[in-house]
Amino acid sequence: MSAPLQVLDVRGYTRVKPGVILVTEHTNNQWNDAFRRIAGVITTGGNMNSHAAKNSRERGIPALVGASGAVELLRPYDGQVVTVDAQSRTVY
Repeated sequence: MSAPLQVLDVRGYTRVKPGVILVTEHTNNQWNDAFRRIAGVITTGGNMNSHAAKNSRERGIPALVGASGAVELLRPYDGQVVTVDAQSRTVY
């Protein structure tokens, strides 16, 4: 999946742009509307039972959860198109 990155803090759920790969620390129920618009998600916290993982599975979008340091590492690339391969846990 290729799409622009959008790096947001955990309170940024109202600012999610459509079609982006969301990068944030974690998600919760406040992010539910955002999941209808995003192309993928990367979180620094979580596991296969986390909110981001469950919502991604339900919507058929790629998710990398528990990607430690992802927010800091990807913030300089905010807005740039990247490819997420959830099978290999790779962003390029």
